[in-house]
Amino acid sequence: MSKRRRKSSGDNKGIYAALIVLGIAASSAAFFAFNTQMEDVVIARENIVANTEIIPEMVTTKKVDKSALPPNYIRAGEIQSLTGLYTNIGLTEGSIFTAGNLATKDTKKAAVIPDGQTLLAINISSLPKGVNAGDRVNLLVGMSSSEGRIVLTYQNVLVTGTTANEKGEVSALEVQVTPEQAQKIQYAQLNGELAVSLLPLGYSEESLDPVNENSARNYY
Repeated sequence: MSKRRRKSSGDNKGIYAALIVLGIAASSAAFFAFNTQMEDVVIARENIVANTEIIPEMVTTKKVDKSALPPNYIRAGEIQSLTGLYTNIGLTEGSIFTAGNLATKDTKKAAVIPDGQTLLAINISSLPKGVNAGDRVNLLVGMSSSEGRIVLTYQNVLVTGTTANEKGEVSALEVQVTPEQAQKIQYAQLNGELAVSLLPLGYSEESLDPVNENSARNYY
């Protein structure tokens, strides 16, 4: 009887050992599978405005699912090569660096602004939530004219950078506009009103005439 018990006890120990080995093997396989789907990439440690020289304190690394990575992302092993380069457009904290958003001192954003365009910083008390560099917006410019108060709409304006306040909320935008538009937008910031509307992807510009008090009544 005692021999059977000893044999049974030995068999149980063997089963437990086998289960432990299988468990370790399964965990290892799951860990390996998880890691093969992840990539160490370079991300922004903080909000970085456009046309800024990158220093080591601005960047860090993070594992990201490969399916969520943008084209031409910067791998973690390349992090040191970013020091001394410049951002083309602004990045928010946690954004992934890409090759297309990096420039040297000779090719930084000021050198690649399209002809007839300029970059303008605008401060607005209320901005659409979620607006980021690379988005498109409409700028609604309110001002006085000989016809009374009017509102102009500049459509499909590219946001090239954002600035966040101490709460992490976007409080200012950098936008790409013509010099003439920049003048009117700045005038509206000083003497009128300025509003921003975030556009959906694939937005098509519409025919929008300036709106004054008389034309606004036609909408009712």
